[in-house]
Amino acid sequence: METDRAFAEIFGHRPDWLALIAGREFPLAVSAHPKVFKPKVECDLVLESSGLLEPHVVCEFQFYHDHSIFPRTEIARLSQWRRINSAEDCRKRDYLPRRVEAFVLFGDRGHLPTATDRFPQIHHAFLGERLAELEQEVPDCPVVALLRPVVADSDTEVETKAPLDYLVLRDHSALEPEDRLCFPRSTCNS
Repeated sequence: METDRAFAEIFGHRPDWLALIAGREFPLAVSAHPKVFKPKVECDLVLESSGLLEPHVVCEFQFYHDHSIFPRTEIARLSQWRRINSAEDCRKRDYLPRRVEAFVLFGDRGHLPTATDRFPQIHHAFLGERLAELEQEVPDCPVVALLRPVVADSDTEVETKAPLDYLVLRDHSALEPEDRLCFPRSTCNS
């Protein structure tokens, strides 16, 4: 299943939902979009903060096992750091470099490669586990309704919960009109 584009669209539009899934705060973003750095360093999403003291966040969405996920994410993090902290500014003693953090959202624990201890600066979470926790904490949580089909164990589970999930996505008070236009398109194109 191709999820990167849909997740970049969803979480670029609602980074607060990514923070909810990650179980941590992300900065309010001035922009959020897929990013390709030169020379050909890619990541799924960069949240560029509006405040000078808030970090930018490089995000990856990983739904298969890949030993290179942490090195690739770290390269993207460092590339973003270099992009926003010019060589000229870095030579100034009183310059405080902008921070860049990294986050990987795994589908489940089976996608997590070994040797995560080599990359302690990269935060990560597991979508399936977080959605299950959120469903218990906030039964009508829109992000659960939206992403359930990605992590559901069976089509029957998706089909059984689809009517209620649809109502949550259509009528939830936390959703803006733009959300209602964005999310059905994102989930249908994934």
